[in-house]
Amino acid sequence: MHLLLLGPVKARRTCSADGWRWHKVIGLFLLVTGNLSFAIAADAVPAAATEAHTFTNQDGRTIKANILSVAQDDVNLKRDDGQSFKVPIATLSKADQAFIRLWVIQQAQAHHDDVLTISAASIRTDAKPVSATAKASITSQWSESYKVKVTNQTPVHWTNLHVRYVIFRLAGVPGSAPPANYTPTHATGTVTLSDLPGQQDATVATDKIDLQEVSLAPGYTYGAGVPSKVADQIQGIWVRVYDDDNNLLQEWASTKEITKDNTWDALWVTVARGRRGAGSNRGATPGRGN
Repeated sequence: MHLLLLGPVKARRTCSADGWRWHKVIGLFLLVTGNLSFAIAADAVPAAATEAHTFTNQDGRTIKANILSVAQDDVNLKRDDGQSFKVPIATLSKADQAFIRLWVIQQAQAHHDDVLTISAASIRTDAKPVSATAKASITSQWSESYKVKVTNQTPVHWTNLHVRYVIFRLAGVPGSAPPANYTPTHATGTVTLSDLPGQQDATVATDKIDLQEVSLAPGYTYGAGVPSKVADQIQGIWVRVYDDDNNLLQEWASTKEITKDNTWDALWVTVARGRRGAGSNRGATPGRGN
């Protein structure tokens, strides 16, 4: 890692195994590491990084200090007299733990870094034998779900993350001419990711979506312009991850098209009414981040 001074600099930020850290130097510098170069300006430093905060432990003792860095389960604090402390985050008040989480989010937002990254892959399961559901139609059925991978890009140990998702589906309508032969629908859900250590990843599973294909038996037709076969289709998934304080940490969609004509809040109000907050720890598989 190399630091190239380009002019008067007030602050710089580094990330290491010890956590995210701010150092006062003299406006703008260039940080070069490997093949990645990026500039950081002093005016990007959020208030929480420069203002002292009064921390209270669970015994009621207080200390007024600045956050120097956060790594896994510890926060490094510095008092005005220059003395530094490493404090286990779990020993602090709930309000201070929330303040520290917000500090980490602010660091990422100020420098356009990701707190988390998200990806997803669809899984097809539970295929059922083709069966004749009526004299003239034949139906095959299966299920699809998503494996959602969440990667922690920070050295902070996150707990109780809420992975909320909307799966977009086109439901086939047999016997209808295009475009009425498909109806847009949505399925929603929440999975709680109870533990995500720093610089590691975990995979959670969505609920399964039941799908089917209906086709006419040989010798039958619906009429001119009406397809003889129609199958349900999964269009994609939209994922948001929130912390336990309901701060949005990251958002991701498998395609831009599924978010273009929809808003997240509208989908959750109209589709997930009565289901908001429901979820499980199902499918959480930890691993090491890339």
